[in-house]
Amino acid sequence: DRSLMQKGIWADPDLFKMFTFPIIDGNPDEPMPDNNSVAISEKMASVYFPNEDPIGKVFKVSEQLDMKVTAVFRNIPSNSSLQFDFVLPFETYEKGRPWMSGNWEVSSNQSFIKLRTGSSVKDVDTKLTAIVKKNCDACLVIPFLQLYRDFHLFSNFADGKQDGGAIEYVRAFSLVAVFILLMACINFMNLATARSSTRSREVGVRKVIGAQRRNLVKQFLGESLIISTVSMVVAMAVVQVALPLFNALTNKQITIDYSDPAIILSMLAVILTTGLLAGSYPAFFLSSFKPVSVLKGQPQSLGGEIYVRKALVVFQFSLSVILISGSIVIYNQIEYIRSKNLGLDRENILAMDLRGGVQKDIEAFKKEALQYPGIIGISALTDFPFEVNNTTSDPVWPGKKKDEVIPFKIIISDANLIPVLGMKLVEGRNFIGDSDADTLNYIVNEAAVKAMGLEDPLGTPFEMWFGKGKIIGVVKDFHNQNFRSAIDPLVMAYYPSNTWRLFVKLDASNLEESIQSLESLYKKFDPVYPFSYKLLDQQFNNQYQQEITTGKFATCFTIIAIFISCLGLFGLSAFTAERRMKELGIRKILGATASNLVSLLCSDFTKLILIALILGTPVAYFVTRVFLSQYAFHTELDFKVFIITALGILLVTMVTVIFHSVRAAITNPVNSLRTE
Repeated sequence: DRSLMQKGIWADPDLFKMFTFPIIDGNPDEPMPDNNSVAISEKMASVYFPNEDPIGKVFKVSEQLDMKVTAVFRNIPSNSSLQFDFVLPFETYEKGRPWMSGNWEVSSNQSFIKLRTGSSVKDVDTKLTAIVKKNCDACLVIPFLQLYRDFHLFSNFADGKQDGGAIEYVRAFSLVAVFILLMACINFMNLATARSSTRSREVGVRKVIGAQRRNLVKQFLGESLIISTVSMVVAMAVVQVALPLFNALTNKQITIDYSDPAIILSMLAVILTTGLLAGSYPAFFLSSFKPVSVLKGQPQSLGGEIYVRKALVVFQFSLSVILISGSIVIYNQIEYIRSKNLGLDRENILAMDLRGGVQKDIEAFKKEALQYPGIIGISALTDFPFEVNNTTSDPVWPGKKKDEVIPFKIIISDANLIPVLGMKLVEGRNFIGDSDADTLNYIVNEAAVKAMGLEDPLGTPFEMWFGKGKIIGVVKDFHNQNFRSAIDPLVMAYYPSNTWRLFVKLDASNLEESIQSLESLYKKFDPVYPFSYKLLDQQFNNQYQQEITTGKFATCFTIIAIFISCLGLFGLSAFTAERRMKELGIRKILGATASNLVSLLCSDFTKLILIALILGTPVAYFVTRVFLSQYAFHTELDFKVFIITALGILLVTMVTVIFHSVRAAITNPVNSLRTE
């Protein structure tokens, strides 16, 4: 009398021996003793059998399948790569799919292998490859081993070799974090050395009373380390406050364990590195002052220090150029993905899995659903059309070379797919909806025609595991994979009884009411399974959630970087104006106007920013080119990006320094010249 959607997997009982999913009720040595067993989570047990012993209870998994609860395992932690609420025996899965038996080309499942201590992963991998090749010359996919600890971050592969993954984003954002920390260190160096005049007498007095240079270096480094330590405490408080927002943005449940030695050591390493890096140059610079000159009031030689300070400003803003340009390009790529024509419709189309009574009477369900005015069309197929996973190298056609292996994506559907999803037929005809007539007919895309080398594809004999047939139509290419990949050759087969997903095209003006009508009809046909659906455009956007999250983070980091750069520039411009106050007073007495003085002060910083733009733009161009090269389909790298970046940085610079420049320019020269 209960029906809830739960996420489960098919697996061998050894799953519980290999992984740390503790059995808390039942036999831990034999959690699933036979093919009618099911192991459930403690959460699932509490939902279905509150205050009862779940062991021995029976679930009706489907019309043909009853399973008895033989074990309860502890809830899977949220940071596990494997997520499930129940486990069914894999052997039962195999028996229900006879085409899997002895078929070496089936590559839709994963195997987890525990090696003996001291075993060579490379040697075992070589042996596995040999076994597969011995039994399957035409296998498109050759399995290979990957350490499970690398499963999450190193998930992309090309030709059996590791080819990136989420680790790329970790590395990129770690590098950005280092850049931002480096900018903060540069600010500290610049401001500490700019304020050297206020501490020069202190240095002179300390040296006169016996302080050695090394003592002064230790003092200044100690001050820097104290500031770094206090900053770390403040930073961790901010992190704790911002963590819920971060988790919401990334859809994760990250927590920080401050008792973890790795966390503590990392924090100490950042404190020491930042403190020593930021404090080293000011410490050695300030400790070099000569006490006789300082106490006589003679200015210290600042030539080298000024050049170093200018170089640091240039370096800092060069990093800002790279971050701003990168953020703009990421944003442009996301907008390109969102707006690009896929070659099919994705607006106002609802997708729902076929189950129970609806799957049993699919034709009756479709016929009745089409009576509702808000429902325009219905089609059944296997995969989402823009992320087709079913792949085969099985097809044969006249002229195919014996050793030629071409991977084809497969969509199994009814006759309504092309009109419902708005695909375009460029040649031939669609399926007519008669299973006897079209079971052995195939429709291919333009990429498949090109891959097969066919000049006149219509009527070409075509054979795959459905049977021998012919090509009756060619559909215009549409994106059947992520934008990182090229459009793959694709074949569409007519096999309505082997579909498991329904796509419903709805009237945009009556969307909510149409969904409610569909839900009512669904419950009429199947009161057992809960009604659930996905909108096709939302599913498409979910494909690129990583890119969208990356874009948000890139924007945040860029804003932080610009803020830090401008903060340093604001302080530096204040000290520059203060140091040149007498010079400005003399210039004003000799006839210089306020605008002349503002222009003079601003020009120094403008020159530095222009140099930063000249140095940073080529690096930004290279970095953004590398980012876009990851996509087979991407936006064009427009030089407007770098022009906008340059103008934006110049504008921000002017706004930052002009306040102190104007204040210095309008100061009465009498006030700056009458005292020493």
